[in-house]
Amino acid sequence: MLSRGLPDVHTTYVMRALLFTVLRTVRFLLDWGSDLVYALLYEWHKSQVRIPPISDVLLLDSASTLAAKIREGRVSSQHVLDVYRKRLAEVNPSLNCVVDQR
Repeated sequence: MLSRGLPDVHTTYVMRALLFTVLRTVRFLLDWGSDLVYALLYEWHKSQVRIPPISDVLLLDSASTLAAKIREGRVSSQHVLDVYRKRLAEVNPSLNCVVDQR
């Protein structure tokens, strides 16, 4: 026997299942929409950032190769630092990777 104004157990179960399905669908659509927006913003930002080409071949050497060149006297450590500082000055306006320089 049903109480006055209260739905039966089956109706309550169906309503909860329907609500769960609706909420899950809304969340899926919101996740998908936000992923789409951020992907488009990322692609747009990536096309706006232009990094200048590498001007010194010393920048292409690995750290161990640079260390060997410094040990052998083929290049000075001051020259390596100057090359890297110059490159940092070239790319920092695009990347904004250095906050403060000493």
